[in-house]
Amino acid sequence: MDTKLVRVFGLIVLQRNWEAGQEYVEEITSDFPCTTYCVKGRSTSQRASDGTFVPDFAEGYFATKNNYEAGVFFIKVIDDNQTYCYDSRMNGDYHPEITKVELSIGESVEIPRGAKWLLCRGTAVLNGATLNGPTQISAKTNAAQITAETKCFFMVFP
Repeated sequence: MDTKLVRVFGLIVLQRNWEAGQEYVEEITSDFPCTTYCVKGRSTSQRASDGTFVPDFAEGYFATKNNYEAGVFFIKVIDDNQTYCYDSRMNGDYHPEITKVELSIGESVEIPRGAKWLLCRGTAVLNGATLNGPTQISAKTNAAQITAETKCFFMVFP
């Protein structure tokens, strides 16, 4: 696994990259303080306690501190995998209600005034400028229209 720190709006988000075939063990506690967004690839998760497979961690999967399943899991990376993880422990125990937005090629959406978005993966055009993830986007004074040139994955911060 390769981990990179991405600074966004004064906060830290981890970008994690795994190669297909990698395997690891992950322990999730009932008070796991993270929001995780899978923006590429797929991995399987098997509960260590009874061998049951839980839903795949695949492109578009979004988990918050409110919907993680606690336990120890055996993880196997099926396709090269990239996730973004916001961990409140790295951000002064601040845990905002982060949401996600996904855009298909050619799809547009208005980013409201005051909004703070992280383009995790993809290429988009905003006010004539081409943006490649990861990059932060903020509509400070006016709403802004963004159009996806490739499939785009955004984390939206309050």
